[in-house]
Amino acid sequence: MKSFSNAVLRGTLLIAVVISVILSWMIWSNNAKYQQGVQSNNNLQTLHQRTTSVPRNMDDVFSPTRLILTRQSEKQYIMYNNQSNTIDNVVKEIKKAHITGIKQISTKNKNRYQNFLHLQSSVQLSYPTKISINSFAEMMNQKDLSVHNDKLINRIIILRNKNLQHQIYFLDDQNFTIYQAQITDLNSKKMHNLLKDNNFSVPVNVQTNSHGVQVYYLQPMKIKRISYLVADQNNNTLIANLLNSNQGVNITTRKEDNLTTYRSGVNRSMIVDNKTSLVTLNDYTKTKMPQTTMDLFSNSYRTLTQIGTSLSGLYLFNYNQRERQLSFRNYVDGFPIFQQDQIGTVKINYSNDGQTAVFSKKFFQVPIPTDQQPVELPSTQTLITRLENAGYNMKDLQNIVIGYSWSNNDQNKNIIDLTPTYYIFYNNQWHTYDELLSQGR
Repeated sequence: MKSFSNAVLRGTLLIAVVISVILSWMIWSNNAKYQQGVQSNNNLQTLHQRTTSVPRNMDDVFSPTRLILTRQSEKQYIMYNNQSNTIDNVVKEIKKAHITGIKQISTKNKNRYQNFLHLQSSVQLSYPTKISINSFAEMMNQKDLSVHNDKLINRIIILRNKNLQHQIYFLDDQNFTIYQAQITDLNSKKMHNLLKDNNFSVPVNVQTNSHGVQVYYLQPMKIKRISYLVADQNNNTLIANLLNSNQGVNITTRKEDNLTTYRSGVNRSMIVDNKTSLVTLNDYTKTKMPQTTMDLFSNSYRTLTQIGTSLSGLYLFNYNQRERQLSFRNYVDGFPIFQQDQIGTVKINYSNDGQTAVFSKKFFQVPIPTDQQPVELPSTQTLITRLENAGYNMKDLQNIVIGYSWSNNDQNKNIIDLTPTYYIFYNNQWHTYDELLSQGR
C-alpha cells in the first residue's frame, strides 16, 4: 500500500512538474543546479535540498571542486555555503589579486609536503585531477605567473603569515613538488568573510600516501538521496550542433539494432546508442594535436559548448596528459555523479587521427521531491578497515571519493535516482564501496 501511495505521489508530482516546465521552459532551459544544504545532528553531517549558482564559463568548468580550511590548531574542515558557491567566490578574489615570482622550493620530499598540507591558517583549493600552472594563470588572468616550462599541479594553498602578507603555493601530488609565489592585492577581509560564512563544515584529515594525497572524512555523514526529472537531447539538435557543414555536405543515416549512425561526408560521424543514450562523436578533420595543456582545455571546452547541453555543475574530473584525454562529470555540492557507463558525463580524446567525444544525451531538468531516507556513510578509516577485512590490498587502493551513483527509477523512466556512496579507485577502475564489499577477495 505504501509503495502504491509513493507511486501515486510521484506521478502527481511529475504531472505538476511537467506542466510547470511547459509554462516556464525559458527559465528551466538554464538547467539550474539542484544542490543540498547541511545540518549537524548528533555529530552526523546531514545534507539537505538547496539551490545555488552554476558554472558556465571555461574557468568555471576547470575550477577546483573542494575547499579545505586548516585552522591554527591544524584541524582541517571541508567548507561550503548552502546559499552560494564558496569556491567560486574565493576564485573570484584570486582573479582580482596579483601573483608573481613563482619558484620551486621543494620536490620529492614527502615529509615536507605533508607539513604544507597542514599549514596553519591556510586555505586549500584542490582539483580532482591535474591542471597546469600556465592554464591556471591564463584562466585567472595572471599574466606574470606563467612559466617557460609548464608544470602540472593538483592543489593551491593560500597562507597568511604573521606579517599579514599572503603566500600562495602550487602543489603537485605525484612528485610532492611545491612551488611558491607572491600574491598581493588579495582582499583579506573579503576572504575572511567568505570562509566564515559557511554552514557546511566537515572535519577531515589530508594525508600523503603512495598514490599521492587522500582526504579522510573523520566522522560519519548522512547524505540525502536525490531524484531528478531528466530528458534526452534531440538527435536533430545534436546533428545541427556537431555535424553541420559549411560546405553543404548531406547527412546520411544508417540504423542497425540499437545504433543510429549519422555521417557528414567521410570525416565526421555521430553514433547514437538509442538504448543507453550514449553518443560517440568522431571528427577526423581535427588532426592537429593541441600542443599545450591550455590548448587541450580550450579545445575541449569548445566541444562541450558545441554539444549544446548546459554546463551547469560540469567540472573537469580527469586529465591524462600522456593520452591527451579529458573526462568531465556533473557535480552536486562537490560530489561527482557517476553514471552507469562509468566513463563520466563527457569524455574527450585527441590523437593524430582526430578527435573523439563520448557523452550522454540525458540532461537534468528539475529535482523531484523524494521521501527516501538519507544514506549514512562511514568515516573513511572505517571504510578502509572494512575493505582490509574483506581481503583487499590497500596498496592497490588509489583513491577514495564520495560520489552519487546514477540509476534509473523503477517507477518512471523519466526520473533518475542519485544515491550517495563511496567510490574507490582500485586497480585503475572505479567501484562503489558496496560493490567491492559484496565481491570480496
